[in-house]
Amino acid sequence: MGILLVGIGVSFEVTANVVTLAGEGMVLALCKAFPVKFPNTKISFDVTLVVIASALSLIFLHQLEGVREGTVAAALCVGLVAKQVTPPLASLAKRYL
Repeated sequence: MGILLVGIGVSFEVTANVVTLAGEGMVLALCKAFPVKFPNTKISFDVTLVVIASALSLIFLHQLEGVREGTVAAALCVGLVAKQVTPPLASLAKRYL
């Protein structure tokens, strides 16, 4: 349920073109600088952050701390939810905004 709500929230945030949080802002900056689509970049960015967090945890703590299955699922699925929600949301925004 959390992944679904975060994905919908990210779609609202990006479609409305309002001030974004740091994670989505970085992804939007990459999308403006390079010809890449937001959902694919979001998934890649989130997975990269999870890999970095896992590596740092293993390096400094000698065990995996703070990264579990929910973190990996969110990294993979939030972008997929945003990908599904954005097209109908964009048509509503075009119509009403």
